[in-house]
Amino acid sequence: MSLDLVVDIAFAIKPCGMRYVSLRLRMRYNRRPMSTIKPITIETIDDLLDYGYTLALNCQPCDRWVMADLEGMKEAGRGQQSYVEMKFKCSKCGETASKQLRSPLAWKEGQSPFTANPT
Repeated sequence: MSLDLVVDIAFAIKPCGMRYVSLRLRMRYNRRPMSTIKPITIETIDDLLDYGYTLALNCQPCDRWVMADLEGMKEAGRGQQSYVEMKFKCSKCGETASKQLRSPLAWKEGQSPFTANPT
């Protein structure tokens, strides 16, 4: 990606004798063409592992968060299964857990400025 900035300054005198300055500013933003950008699709457990994503599970009644064992799921032969269609239950209360997909660029444990660190 690049940004080109062109400034044209012109000095002129009108026929009536007035002097003026003409200023023209042009900006051009060059992006890669869409054909060179390869989209990624993340549908299965294998896709999560390939791209470095993690899957966090939340039980709201227990107020608990746990990380899904993606490696264990893959070893159990569930690598091609869609994580979207999977249902997870809390091991303590049995309620259905909600899922949160976490990017490999997400905050590491305890570094997020949005959560309180235990003291």
